[in-house]
Amino acid sequence: MPNDFHNQVDESTKRDILKWLVTTKTNVKITLDQKSFESVTYPTSDLTKITVICGPSKQAFKTGRDLTCEFTLHNEIYFFTAKATFNETALLFSPPTIIYKIQRRDNFRVPIPRNMTHHLEFEGAEQLKIKLTDLSLGGCNITATYSNASMIRHLKLDLEVALKMTFLSFDQQKFYCKIKFIKDNPNNRTVSLGLEFEKLKAKDMQDMQSIIFKIDRLNRKSAFE
Repeated sequence: MPNDFHNQVDESTKRDILKWLVTTKTNVKITLDQKSFESVTYPTSDLTKITVICGPSKQAFKTGRDLTCEFTLHNEIYFFTAKATFNETALLFSPPTIIYKIQRRDNFRVPIPRNMTHHLEFEGAEQLKIKLTDLSLGGCNITATYSNASMIRHLKLDLEVALKMTFLSFDQQKFYCKIKFIKDNPNNRTVSLGLEFEKLKAKDMQDMQSIIFKIDRLNRKSAFE
């Protein structure tokens, strides 16, 4: 991940964050490759480990491999990656040596991996087959396939559309967008659209930033394989 997309926190901040994670119940998201689950930390007085509740159904995460733990404190998103031990009910992280804070950048754009399953649709125009090309906090680029030109006749610059996304942690998540770019390709019956997100709620913004971070990590991992 590029250095301007996340920053390493200083030692003082890291100590404060670790103490919070250990002693205070905190919502966290644990990720291994493309799999993830949401849980909470279990408060203890033992400052040598971070305890994340994890039942038998999450056996795939109990491998000892590097897991990413992501969490939000004071409306800021942080994460660390570390190995974990486990017992029947919890993952046990040793305090990480580095914690990162994710920086918001509307113009940081990630391409969508070809093998990443996703489903998108415009509300009221479900017959269009939509493929997500790239994603940023500011918007996304898509390609829509149509069988008849009349299906895209209503698409105009600055038109507001409701886009439903299903992929990774999004399940029929609705985003309102304005069309900022249109290029019709009648030879292959596709239209390329540049969309700008509007009316993003704080929670939606955090979820979107988390997904962008995850996709960027997958892209960089694939580049080295």
